Amino acid sequence: MRVSVVVATYQHERFIADALDGILAQDVDFPWEIVVGDDASTDATRDIVRDFQRRHPDLIRTHFPDRNLGRGGRPIFAQMVNAARGDYIAMLDGDDYW
Repeated sequence: MRVSVVVATYQHERFIADALDGILAQDVDFPWEIVVGDDASTDATRDIVRDFQRRHPDLIRTHFPDRNLGRGGRPIFAQMVNAARGDYIAMLDGDDYW
């Protein structure tokens, strides 16, 4: 795996689809993955991420802790970086887009 795109999200229901669409629009010629971690959102963020994962199971992996890890997203981000399989890591917040 060459690149892992790590996406941290929390309560980003209005933005996460645009973030994931932007990542998926990238034209690359190397193996890559998207690792999305949602920090126990109470809105529809997880449902949207699950839908993207179902449509792109070869690219998107998810990380959904049972409870909010808090602390400004640092714990969930660290867990996603540990789960990443790429030689390089690109980061994107769930309310941003490329």
